[in-house]
Amino acid sequence: MNKDYDRNNIFARILRSEVPCIKVLENDYALAFSDINPQASIHILIIPKKSYINFHDFTENASIKEVEFFWKLVNDVIILKKIS
Repeated sequence: MNKDYDRNNIFARILRSEVPCIKVLENDYALAFSDINPQASIHILIIPKKSYINFHDFTENASIKEVEFFWKLVNDVIILKKIS
């Protein structure tokens, strides 16, 4: 885990099921869930399940498999929600 990672951030708490969420889809590497304060008719957040401090940290340090399955989940959500 990155030493700068805040284990008490909202996303870490969601991943540990300490904060409820409305799951849209998930796989072994990422979770997609509805935003609790949506700014659009479809507002879904997708986060990696491992401890990354931001998207740059994720793209620099995640395994090829993590990145692949993150983007697969993005695509699956697009298909499920019929987002074009």
